[in-house]
Order: sequence, then C-alpha cells, then structure tokens
Amino acid sequence: MRSLHVLGVTALLLAAVACSVPPVTFTPGDEIDAGDPDAPPDAPPVVMMVVSDTSVDVGEGGQATFTVHLDNPPQGSVLIDISSSDGTKVGVTPATIQFDQFNFSTPRSVTVTGREDADVEDELEVITLSSSVGDVDVTVNVNDNDGLGIEVTPAAGIDVTEGDTAQVSVHLTAQPSGSVTVMVGTADAATATASPTMLTFTAATWNLDQAVVVSGTDDADITDDTTELQLTGAGLADVAVPITVSDDDVLGILPSTTNLGAVSEGASTTFTVRLTQL
Repeated sequence: MRSLHVLGVTALLLAAVACSVPPVTFTPGDEIDAGDPDAPPDAPPVVMMVVSDTSVDVGEGGQATFTVHLDNPPQGSVLIDISSSDGTKVGVTPATIQFDQFNFSTPRSVTVTGREDADVEDELEVITLSSSVGDVDVTVNVNDNDGLGIEVTPAAGIDVTEGDTAQVSVHLTAQPSGSVTVMVGTADAATATASPTMLTFTAATWNLDQAVVVSGTDDADITDDTTELQLTGAGLADVAVPITVSDDDVLGILPSTTNLGAVSEGASTTFTVRLTQL
C-alpha cells in the first residue's frame, strides 16, 4: 500500500509540473536562438543579406566596388535584383546575383560606375538590392570632375590691324547651376578694344559660343603694339589672350618744297626734309 501511495504522489507532482510550463509557439521567419530549449529543433535559421559597405564614393568616369553575401544558408535559391536610382548618374553591374545553400557565404562583387555629365554638381544616388530575404540600400556619392571656367577660341592669340577688327568665340567649360556673367575688356584700350563688355551664360546656353569683337586702335606711330584680351567672372579663373595689333602707318619723306626754281651755275639753294606718315 505504501508503494502505491508513493507512486500516486509522484504522478501528481509530474502532472503539476507539466501544467505549469506555458506552451511555446513558433512563427516561421522568427529568429531562433540555438541555445533556447524552447526552440523547435527543425526551425530554419533567419537569412539576411550582408553588404561590405552601405555607402561608397566614386568619381565621374570612375568605379567603386562593394560585396554582398548571405549570413546563413537559404532553404532554396535567393535571387538578388540590383538597380540604380538613376542610371544616367550611376551605373551598376551585375543586375542580378543568385545564392544557394552552397555558395551563400561567398562574397560577390558589385561594381558601381559614376557617369560623366556636363554640370559641376556632385550627385547622391542609391543602389538597391532587392530579394526575398529583404532589401538593402547602398548610398553612392558621385564626385564631379567638371570645373567651371571660360574657354576662348582662338586661345593662343589674336592678330588684328590698326583700324580693323577680329572676332573670337567664348563659352563656358561646364554647365552652371544658375546664371554666370563674364566681363570682357582689354589691358590697354589705346592699343585695342573689345565689344561687348559683358556676356551672360545660363544652364541652357553655357556651351553656345558668344562672339567678342576686338578692334585695333589707330595711333600715330609706325610700331606694332601688343596687349591682351581679358575675361573675368565671379568664381571663375581669369583668362587672358594675347593681342597683336599690326601698325598700318608707312614712314615717308616730305620736302619743304617740290620746286626749287632756277639755280645759277656756281650758286646754291636750300630746302628742308622731314619724315612723315603716308
């Protein structure tokens, strides 16, 4: 009878313990701690993408890379689609990467290319990696390589004759974000002048040539003269183009008279001579 009593008490205690343990529920996709005694023994591990960098810098015309892999083996294959927020600013290859339970931990390279453009602004774009295990964004900073400046044609030098004109063309080297004013003049107006004295370029007209007329100034000497065409603007490097002004004056001889009259034998007469311009 005593043995039966002990067995009955033991059974009651085990039943009480079993009733005191709350039930455990598991939702597929929950992250499971392998050391958790309540974890279902066959629960699959959570799979996530791992990228080496979430922000990369690249110059226009340059390339940068980052890598991607999975942290755990997937149950099947995982296809990652890779795209750029603006393909005209940032290119990316490859367009897709596939992982499975055998290659999930092998990093795969993604190449980012900064696209060349005409403006002088840095760009900020995003590379998105989309998959069934989640999405990851990688920020791309594109450093612009265009410098805003003034370009003159011809740049080597301008030849003009006194009293005559020569024409040059002017435009900007890159697209500005707003209106840009270029002041035009010469170092010595007594040698040459330039017109107009101001040029205005916009984001729409920055690469369209505007004409500047250089005029050689007449003077009294017979010497060729030199000066320079000067172009300046706020935030722009100054540009100077040499100007050579060819003189159009010819040195001549002017006598005080062109008729000496009659001169007797043994007699003399005089006249004067001076230089002059013809």
